[in-house]
Amino acid sequence: MPHLYIITGSNGAGKSTVGPAYLPKEITDHHIIFDGDLIFTQKLKELFPKFTKSPKEARNIARDFVINSFDDAI
Repeated sequence: MPHLYIITGSNGAGKSTVGPAYLPKEITDHHIIFDGDLIFTQKLKELFPKFTKSPKEARNIARDFVINSFDDAI
């Protein structure tokens, strides 16, 4: 049966830094860890200001990209 591990917390709590250490070793050894914050930041840098001059539009596009990426992953 598939498992889904979700690590949540406020900004700066260390989810990306120490979160993977809480996962079972077989997960971290054989699977990609989905880091929505990292994907959002990378997409935002890709979009703004190169493709759109609006920071709000760039955030919305990046947010939707993360949501779609997560949906595709699960």
